[in-house]
Amino acid sequence: MNSCEMVTDITFNTDKINELRRKILKGIELAFEKLVESKSKTNGEFVFSRDGKIYFVKAKELKECYESK
Repeated sequence: MNSCEMVTDITFNTDKINELRRKILKGIELAFEKLVESKSKTNGEFVFSRDGKIYFVKAKELKECYESK
């Protein structure tokens, strides 16, 4: 393999990796939206932790935040 083929191969692999990364992130985003929608229907809530503190957030409130964006 010459150097030109190596550069093309590396670029191709980088493009494939970036494409896969975008698809994975989009899938995670869609799954989270479905989870929020589902929890909203049952008046559920999410539990988050940040800096050692625990926060409870109603799914409906989170859904409203997403819809306002």
